[in-house]
Amino acid sequence: VVFPGAPSQTLHGLMRTALAEAWTRYATIIFCLPKDWAMTPKLCAFGEHFGFAPYAEDEELTWYVAWKP
Repeated sequence: VVFPGAPSQTLHGLMRTALAEAWTRYATIIFCLPKDWAMTPKLCAFGEHFGFAPYAEDEELTWYVAWKP
């Protein structure tokens, strides 16, 4: 999701809404990020802000998980 020039709260609001919807259906959410991608550090920090933690990795990817609050 890209919003050039939008304040960071735009993406934060969308993430809060998406997680609220996801938690009505799922007990766990998992995503992965490539280790060599320039945006990975920022997206990792963004995910950690919303309760995600790294839980597995291989040579190319790191997987992050959050459990239903």
